[in-house]
Amino acid sequence: MSITVSVLSREMEELPRTFSEIGNIDRRLYGRRYACVKSEEVIVHGRYCSMKLVYSNQVYPVLGAGEIKEKLMSLNQDESVRIAICQIDVKRGDVRHNADKMLWWLEHAAKAGARLVIFPECALNGYMFHSKEEAAQNAVSLSHPVILDLAAAVRALGVYLLFGLLETAESGENSLYNSALLMGPDGIIGRYRKTHLPILGVDRYVTAGDSLPIFTLPFARIGILICYDLRFPEAARTLALHGADILIVPTNWPEGAESSPEFITRARAWENRVFLAACNRVGIEEGAKFIGNSQMVTPGGIITAQADGESETMLTADIFPVQARNKRVIIRPGEFEMDPIGGRRPELYLTKLEDGN
Repeated sequence: MSITVSVLSREMEELPRTFSEIGNIDRRLYGRRYACVKSEEVIVHGRYCSMKLVYSNQVYPVLGAGEIKEKLMSLNQDESVRIAICQIDVKRGDVRHNADKMLWWLEHAAKAGARLVIFPECALNGYMFHSKEEAAQNAVSLSHPVILDLAAAVRALGVYLLFGLLETAESGENSLYNSALLMGPDGIIGRYRKTHLPILGVDRYVTAGDSLPIFTLPFARIGILICYDLRFPEAARTLALHGADILIVPTNWPEGAESSPEFITRARAWENRVFLAACNRVGIEEGAKFIGNSQMVTPGGIITAQADGESETMLTADIFPVQARNKRVIIRPGEFEMDPIGGRRPELYLTKLEDGN
């Protein structure tokens, strides 16, 4: 969606509408409230603030910045959405037990007003398997009864659910996948298969996924990364460039992965100007201790909610997904500005070296 706005200024007949002219205007009108159009964004400047508003199909006449803000803030696209991040322990190999636990937390999250509910990586099956044969015995297809039970609960509660599972393909192929499944009130929306695989747990035996899809929900566009995927900045950047407002990261961070919740989540959120919801597990499985610290991070790299490293718990966070569509950071207009997306120089970046790596 886009919006066209024409705003009169006391210092000129009309503010420019083109991308290239805005920098000069910022310098000349610093301290005066005004609005201008940059690509598909509306940016409102004040003495101490610069904020992105929302998109709409409407075209507004000449308005003052305050009037624009008042009108735009009333549009549905600026509504907040509550996300629930369910940090749980998982019982290895007991799909029914894990599904029942997820159903309990799902209902609890719905009662708390959550529209999107997130569970950890491999929340349905467990993670620390010791052979492909053992993993295959505990994997499920998307037609498994527990998947149908979860879909029925999602439909009854009117929420959206994302959780990790060890998936076996329906087609009979001899492949396992470390997947994240996204459901809504109308059924399964899609799945993501982990694309970067460490030498750890079940990831030693699964097949890597081959795509980075974007899923459009009524309230946001989401991209999914699973655990180790987050350590590759190219993956998060690709999702951001394709329009993700929120990066959802179901994960199984064990001891030794403390850098992920300490700074990698914040870096990925800031450098892509997106929200990031990371859902880790807790507990000990086959000698591996998982460190929790699930969290919600803003596009500014600020952690607004974080769990501890031991407890089964639920975080809730109210976010405005539209805020992730303003990639420009303005500290002092015309003096200190950054644009980590628009300022890229892709012609300088090597995507493939001569030896193919």
